[in-house]
Amino acid sequence: MVLVGPDGVGKTSIARELLSSHGGCTGYVHFRPPILRPLSPSPEPGQARPTEKRRQVGRKPIGILRLLLSVLAFGAGYLTRVLPAIRRGCLVVGDRWSYGYIVQPVSLGFFGPEPLARLALRLMPKPDLLVALEAPVEVIRERKQELTEDEILTEMRLARALTSPSPLVVDASDEASTVADLILVALGMRRGGV
Repeated sequence: MVLVGPDGVGKTSIARELLSSHGGCTGYVHFRPPILRPLSPSPEPGQARPTEKRRQVGRKPIGILRLLLSVLAFGAGYLTRVLPAIRRGCLVVGDRWSYGYIVQPVSLGFFGPEPLARLALRLMPKPDLLVALEAPVEVIRERKQELTEDEILTEMRLARALTSPSPLVVDASDEASTVADLILVALGMRRGGV
């Protein structure tokens, strides 16, 4: 499964709850699967650091190159790390996945045309479940004061509008454990495994 939503909505905390509640093996992917190291069993401290909102001036070619390299690295990481873990029956939870290029492109340094990002997204493996996490703007601003109301609303709107697969929209303003339980029910699972 993959969690998307604005910074401060609780993606890392909810991922930690989902993974700790699973009775079997687990894997966590922050944005892009690793190629040379194994999947982390859960979010490591400092792994989900705040994203920097970058300026757009003069960075379009670099952003496009970064997207193209990301498609290659993503595919390699998926084939060498994620797919084998899924085949072993592991629960793999992704934070943003490649959907970050649509929902939070500036944070990832992508300033190219959105149709190019959507094309790249079509080339990348899709999760079994896409979860768009939302919360009231005040809740997110309390956690991430550097975000504007407009940034938060835009990112939630973009996450909700994703397709392939269509996202399950979940209110993440509750405790992370409660939100994780709602997601597990949607997956047909319960705490401690299937």
